[in-house]
Amino acid sequence: MDRNPHLKVIEGALAGESYEVTTEGVMVGRGEDCAVRLPDPGVSREHARVFLHNAGVWVQDMGSRNGVFVKGSRISRPKSLSPGTEFTVGDHRFTIALDAEQETEKTAPPVVTISEGPTSITNEPTVNIPSAPNRTPLILGVVGVLLVLGMIAASLFAG
Repeated sequence: MDRNPHLKVIEGALAGESYEVTTEGVMVGRGEDCAVRLPDPGVSREHARVFLHNAGVWVQDMGSRNGVFVKGSRISRPKSLSPGTEFTVGDHRFTIALDAEQETEKTAPPVVTISEGPTSITNEPTVNIPSAPNRTPLILGVVGVLLVLGMIAASLFAG
């Protein structure tokens, strides 16, 4: 994402509040350690976490009793949120918005300075991630053996 996403409270006791979403996440709940403390008896101490992952914003139910609802449906695993998507925790409704200041503020491109003289090139270690092996022939072989064994068993019991 080019702009900083924010968690905005659009309904509930904290309506109008906004919290920047980071990779560490924004914890939502009744607990004292939560960045978003909701005075709601239907909210768990650590109810939900909103966080950045792979350039997207996600919400995760932290095992709450009453759940997290995205577009009216309870989620059971982390759910990706687009800007404008709403979700609820207890009596509070939230949305994801992009940082308004960065939308209107233009920043100058970075300045690149080129100096004359020798340059050094470092050999950074490369990481080779092996691709997953093609297991199709193995699976087909196992299926074939099972079919043959099934046919042998059928002929033994039939005869």
